[in-house]
Amino acid sequence: MKLLEDLLILKKEVSKSSTYIRSEAIKNLISDFYKKNWLPVSEKFNLNFGTDVHDKVESELTRLYDLSKKNYFPKSSVLQIIQGLERIFDGIHIEMIRKGSVIEMETKKEIMDSLKKSGFSDTLTFIQNAEKEFSQKKSKETCQQVRLSIEELFRKIREITTATPMTRGTLGDHLDHLEKLNKISFAERQLIQKGFYAFLSEKGDHATKDVPDESDAKISLYIFYIIVEYILEKPNFSKFFT
Repeated sequence: MKLLEDLLILKKEVSKSSTYIRSEAIKNLISDFYKKNWLPVSEKFNLNFGTDVHDKVESELTRLYDLSKKNYFPKSSVLQIIQGLERIFDGIHIEMIRKGSVIEMETKKEIMDSLKKSGFSDTLTFIQNAEKEFSQKKSKETCQQVRLSIEELFRKIREITTATPMTRGTLGDHLDHLEKLNKISFAERQLIQKGFYAFLSEKGDHATKDVPDESDAKISLYIFYIIVEYILEKPNFSKFFT
């Protein structure tokens, strides 16, 4: 969760201060956290996590911002507020993981909506299964479902591109065909097939003896969303998504 990561960076800098904070640099860091890190995302935060949590965070961050305007103030006062916010953000982050979410909710929603509207229903089913397996701490099964989701994603893209029903074929077959049509470059194919997919094949194949852990499963989910975000922005592919 980016807000949590940014807050921990602020905490680290504040902790270096003496008993009373007089430094303009530290004051600016505190002020900027409110203005640059919180305000741009506060509306989405309210939608994603509810008014009660939003108002609590807003209240605490306003206290921080008000402190930053003073000539000097106790470091302990800042750290006390930061630690309270850290507990809130950490709780949200844990809940997101428990529900199978490893990226910002709004980003994931946009990706899922795009897949649904564009007819990538089987791809959506596989990644939803992967999220479910992840929430149940089934790491290998998560990797397996992500691998299948990527295979299905490019099968569907190939089918749409050629306007020909395509019920079978490996990821390599699909990428080979798309490369020949100049829909993807050699470098892109290598990254997808020899990088991302090779990792998933080792972690999520029944035949391999590799035993993935939770971090492997989490990275697998990231891989899927990274790939979809990338192709959504590519002119050759974006026209297939609404």
